[in-house]
Amino acid sequence: MARRRSISDEQIIEAAKTVFFEKGYSGTTAEIAHAAGISEGTIFRRFENKRDLFLVALGIDREPSWFKAVDELVGVGDVRENLRVIMTMLYDFLRGLLPKVMCMFGSPVRAFELMSVDGQPPIPIRGQLKLLSFFEAELAAGRIRSGNSVAMARTVFGTLHSQAFMEVVGFDVVLPIALEVLIDQVIGYVLGPANCEGV
Repeated sequence: MARRRSISDEQIIEAAKTVFFEKGYSGTTAEIAHAAGISEGTIFRRFENKRDLFLVALGIDREPSWFKAVDELVGVGDVRENLRVIMTMLYDFLRGLLPKVMCMFGSPVRAFELMSVDGQPPIPIRGQLKLLSFFEAELAAGRIRSGNSVAMARTVFGTLHSQAFMEVVGFDVVLPIALEVLIDQVIGYVLGPANCEGV
C-alpha cells in the first residue's frame, strides 16, 4: 500500500496565497489543490469552505489589535495622545489590509460578504463602529466637549484609509505627507484647538 503524503495546513495556505494573489477569489480550490500537490478533498478536510481558506490565506485578522487598544484607552490619559496611538495603529492595520482586500475585487462575491465573519459586519465597518464607540464614550465622559461622533469616526477612518490606499497604489508621490503630520492635522480638525479636557 502506498504511503499517504502528509501536508501541513501552512503548505496548503501557501498554495492558496499563490493562487489567490494571482487570480483573486476566482481562483478555484482545484487550482489550489494542484499547486499543493494534493486532492481537493484534502482542502475541505482542513478548511470549512473556500471562503475560510481565502480569509486565512490573506491573513485577515478577525480582531485587529487596535480594537483592543481603543477599549483600553477610553477614559484614561490624554485624549489627543490616545487618538494619536489609535490612529497610528489603525493606519498600520489598513496599510496591511488594503492589498488583501484588492485581491477580492475580481471576485463574483462582494468583499462585504467575504469579510463578514460569524454574522458580524466586515472589519472595516466594525472598525468605524469601534472608533464611534471611542468618540461617544469620550463625549459622554465630557473629555471631548462637543462634536458629532459619527463625523469624527468617519473623518478619522476615511482619512487614514485614503492615505493607506494612496501609498498602496503609489499615488502618494503626487501629494506626499508624513503620517505624523496627517494624524496631527486630523486630530486638530476632529477635536478642535480646545475641545478636550485639560486643553
